[in-house]
Amino acid sequence: MMYQSKVYVHVQEKIERSFSFHASRSVIEDRGIEGLISSYSTSSSPESTLPGVQSYIPMSSASSSSSQPAISCYSSRPALPSPSQFSGQTQTPKNPLEYRAPQQSPALQSQQYTSFNYNPLSYASSSRPQEYFVPENFLALYRPDTQFIEKAQEIEEHIKDTFRLVTGYELPSHIKITICDEDKFKILHKSNGGEWSPGIQGFAVHLNNQVVIKQNKLDVVMLVLGHEIGHVLSAPLNNQHDEEAKAFAFELAWMKAIKDNNIANLAENININFQPASNGLHDVAFGFVKKLVSAGKRAIDVFKGLTTKEVSMEFSMT
Repeated sequence: MMYQSKVYVHVQEKIERSFSFHASRSVIEDRGIEGLISSYSTSSSPESTLPGVQSYIPMSSASSSSSQPAISCYSSRPALPSPSQFSGQTQTPKNPLEYRAPQQSPALQSQQYTSFNYNPLSYASSSRPQEYFVPENFLALYRPDTQFIEKAQEIEEHIKDTFRLVTGYELPSHIKITICDEDKFKILHKSNGGEWSPGIQGFAVHLNNQVVIKQNKLDVVMLVLGHEIGHVLSAPLNNQHDEEAKAFAFELAWMKAIKDNNIANLAENININFQPASNGLHDVAFGFVKKLVSAGKRAIDVFKGLTTKEVSMEFSMT
């Protein structure tokens, strides 16, 4: 959650000593989070704090006994080199996936807010087909059980590894990933303007590049992450079918990377050949992506084509 004029930051150190401060957005941009932290803390050792800015809820909205907020998952390691670097060029290529939501005035933020909810209870219903995605449908019916994931730190390396395999780049640091229990999940969902339903698995917000996932089994969490990260890697597209096709294309590439490389021992859990239920949105968007992939395109290339608008479902639906 982000405030309009100020950003509240809460940092919890491994030595169980915490402090908090608030600063204007311009100050944070000028000095950086780490610079501000070192000014307010007597300990500036990088090992004493968790990496990244934490996802959080306002202190007034959570009890003091609530669990520690999940971290933003990203790597401080340099981006993987491109083929051009091996030919003698030393300049690091710009990551084409470094999309950041543009800064908006408070008046414009409410108009440009975009989020995506995933609710398996409502997905099969034709009355509300436009809002929901079922991760379990892309998992094998008979599959090994997986551990229950409570916070993002538990699978941080799996997320980074999968993203690197799919894109060739490190996970952008500005993408904030939170995994939390249902109570905190509900608060975050409502605070971002969402309409709550008990079956929602996760949501993504373009305005602040935020992905929030409800605690679940490892295989479910990883699939929801693949779909939602696909949403926030670019600006919202012009129509809902293209936006969903974009997320499905990235998710297909994400699933293939997990299966081919047995990330987190999930190869046997993935069912890439599943066809979503017929509801006029997800099945159409997924079918569009699968058709292009079957014709020889890589899923990640379909994703890139959709983000650049070189590919669009509008062309095939007119």
